[in-house]
Amino acid sequence: MSNQQVVSITGAGSGIGLELVRSFKSAGYCVSALVQNEEQKASLCNEFKDALEIVVGDVRDHATNEKLIKQTTDRFGHLDCFIANAGIWDYMLGIEEPWEKISSSFDEIFNINVKSYFSGIRAALQELKKTSGSVVMTASVSSHAVGAGGSCYIASKHAVLGMMKALAYELAPHIRVNAVAPGGTVTPLSGPASAGFDKTHMENMPGIEDMIKGLTPLGISAKAEDVVAPYLLLASRDQGKFITGTVINIDGGMALGRK
Repeated sequence: MSNQQVVSITGAGSGIGLELVRSFKSAGYCVSALVQNEEQKASLCNEFKDALEIVVGDVRDHATNEKLIKQTTDRFGHLDCFIANAGIWDYMLGIEEPWEKISSSFDEIFNINVKSYFSGIRAALQELKKTSGSVVMTASVSSHAVGAGGSCYIASKHAVLGMMKALAYELAPHIRVNAVAPGGTVTPLSGPASAGFDKTHMENMPGIEDMIKGLTPLGISAKAEDVVAPYLLLASRDQGKFITGTVINIDGGMALGRK
């Protein structure tokens, strides 16, 4: 087991995170997963039996992130790659909404989309130093462009890009740090509870696929499995060894503008 590569993934219970679990397992990695609830855990156990190390908890809680890393290394012996992937969308929340709604949504979005990444990376840091490992973050087309979210979400995803560059510089040469920026991808992505969107799922929005196709030069509405390949490249000790401080866009050209 010690020769196998080990990856730890947050937001692993649905959407892109779930596809990352599948892809890294298929590629021969040992995988640990942070999921939101017992329902997601049961679903992963049903699909993978006992092959995964699964932690249930809130990605915003530093003790939860530390628990994820400890259980990963207790079971698999080491950690090669940490993938900070958990995230929420803002459902195009506008600045003209009541201030209390904006303020609480901002805090929730930034705590999940930005601060939880810092927390997870900090928790994984000593283990990644031991293995000269890597970090991959989930950025977004909204890290570069507007139109695919409200200002809170777009600001949070721009922040991910700045964090990635700063940490790539800070942690070199020992740890590589990169990001993947998916474009319009239909997943069960939810929104801030403080704005009443915690039970809303993007994939259930009427007309969402057509909206994404209309925003995307390639005219494609992606599924989660369509956007995971760059993570495997960036995590790879062979193919990815000369890549750090880089974001790979996989967005059908959405960042280029509307066709």
